[in-house]
Amino acid sequence: MATLSAPVDDDLSTAPARSRCRARATPRRRAFDVVTHDLDLQSIFASTGSVAITEGVAGTAVSVHLNKKPAGQVTIGAVSNLPLLAAVGPASRTFDASNWNQGQSFTISAPVDDDTAGGMATITLSSAGVASVPITATVTDPDIQQILVTAPQPVRGRRGRLGQLQRPPPLPADRQRRRHRHPRPRGRQRLGRQRDPRRHQLADRRERQRAAVHDVDLADGATTVVLTSGGLTTNVPVTIDDPDVQTVIASVPSLTVVEGATATFNVKLDRKPANNTVVTITSATPAKLGVTPA
Repeated sequence: MATLSAPVDDDLSTAPARSRCRARATPRRRAFDVVTHDLDLQSIFASTGSVAITEGVAGTAVSVHLNKKPAGQVTIGAVSNLPLLAAVGPASRTFDASNWNQGQSFTISAPVDDDTAGGMATITLSSAGVASVPITATVTDPDIQQILVTAPQPVRGRRGRLGQLQRPPPLPADRQRRRHRHPRPRGRQRLGRQRDPRRHQLADRRERQRAAVHDVDLADGATTVVLTSGGLTTNVPVTIDDPDVQTVIASVPSLTVVEGATATFNVKLDRKPANNTVVTITSATPAKLGVTPA
């Protein structure tokens, strides 16, 4: 009895082999063919199955190679299911019989975005006829939510109260028509439009919001507007340039006085003065009309 065996090798080839057998008692030889079947399967080997990366920081390299020597070229592609969260590059690596067991790297990184959310993505390594290999990428976003303000500008004062927010501009005509197609109860609609302070949605997070400062005096000055949202606080210094002009107001626009009699009227200021203000009352024709007190 003769035993034939196929040693373990590092390739995937299946090739015929010729074997010759001869009995000791006779010089006759007999040859027959033996076909060797290689049961090995090609697979992708990755140095790790998961990576932890941080947005905006250099990525993490994952080394990849084949487990068996291929008969020809084998191209391994890398694709991310969430490329905006975790990106991978280059798109592919090529192996052949000369470098199948030499590691080549894919770099997984987190692109910079405009939100504060991290998350998880899956990087898939694949090749034709080879089982895919997933790599889990855990992304940390170091961004911190902030309230951004434009450069402080002088705000002119009017009658009113400090810190009164301006109403938002009316909706465009097309949006007004769309709103009337689905009317809401008047009370809810009115409450929904009179929201103060303003709420920022995801779509308008970058829109500028303006505030006006109003007073009843003539004094310039400075104050601070405090913006808060959750645990965020931003102080905005405001310089007030008050252009108001002081005016003397009489209680009546005109007055009739009978000779020998008297008539009275009141006088006041329309703005709060910064200092004591003296109002002098004189008559244009003292011989015909006298005024007291002066």
